[in-house]
Amino acid sequence: MGFGEPEEGDAIWNGFIDNASGTAVVLELARIWESVRPAHPVLFLFTSAEEQGLLGANWFVHRPPVKLDRIKAVINIDGGFPPGDIRSWNLAASPSFRSAQKTASRMEKNGHEVMLRPLSPDSDHWPFHKAGIPALFLYPSRQADSDHIHTPDDEWQDDFPFEGLRLYAEMALLLGQSLQ
Repeated sequence: MGFGEPEEGDAIWNGFIDNASGTAVVLELARIWESVRPAHPVLFLFTSAEEQGLLGANWFVHRPPVKLDRIKAVINIDGGFPPGDIRSWNLAASPSFRSAQKTASRMEKNGHEVMLRPLSPDSDHWPFHKAGIPALFLYPSRQADSDHIHTPDDEWQDDFPFEGLRLYAEMALLLGQSLQ
C-alpha cells in the first residue's frame, strides 16, 4: 500500500499478507503449471490498485493484450491468507463458471468444507465478470492476521502459518485443473 500515517514510528505499509504472500503463491503456481502442459494457454496476471478501485483489473479489461473472448475463465485468489491447516473455503462464482460445483465436490472429497457463493464487486475478478468472462474467487473462511492488512503491521513474522499458503495454492491448482 506504500506509506501511511506512522504507527509507532513505522509509516511503511509492507503488504506481506496483502499481497506479497499472494504474489509468491501465484509465481509458484505458474512454475508448477509450466510442467503440467495445459491444453490451453494460461495467463498469470498480477493486477494492482485493487483497493483504489480495481484499477489494474479494469485497465486489463479495457486494454486487453489478448482478445477477451479468448479468455476461458478467471480465477482470483486474492482473498487474504488462511491460518495454518484451514479446511473451510468460499468459492464465489459467476453463474457462467461451469466447473465451480465440480471443483467444490473435489475439494470436499479432499476433506475441505466449501461454501458456494455468488460473486460480489469486492476484488479483481469483478471487471472480468462484468465483461462476460466466467470468474471465480477462492478465499478462506478465516484469514491469518486480517486485523493487520492495510497497516504498517502487515509485515513478515517468524510465526506466519505457511501451511495455510500451501493449502491455498493446492486449492487454486485444483481450480485451474478443473478448467482443462
